[in-house]
Amino acid sequence: MTVNRATLDEAADLLRKLEVKGDIITVDGGRSTYLFNSQNRNIIVKKVLPKKDQPYLILWRDNFDGDASIKLYDGNKLIQNISSRTASDGVYEWTPGISVKEGYFVRIYSWKDRNIFGQLQL
Repeated sequence: MTVNRATLDEAADLLRKLEVKGDIITVDGGRSTYLFNSQNRNIIVKKVLPKKDQPYLILWRDNFDGDASIKLYDGNKLIQNISSRTASDGVYEWTPGISVKEGYFVRIYSWKDRNIFGQLQL
């Protein structure tokens, strides 16, 4: 995970809350966290669906020139505008006001150019 202005302790705490198993070691000058399981050499992350009224961090890395917008979709249907405009700093705290279902996805757009985006399926 790579985020701006996050400490290693904060990153490790978030990963533990997400029930990540295995050792956590730091890489890249302490700004990134890499999960490594010494027994099977895999990164292990348990898939977690965000729950209504509980805060979650949306983490990403981009090369946008400017701000970003974040939206929640079910297929092509817009479910929620998470943030119409936010700093493109790689981290956004989101507290869903709805129940998030498996198959929904979060899409992060360049605020300047909607054709530039990335997405994560939940």
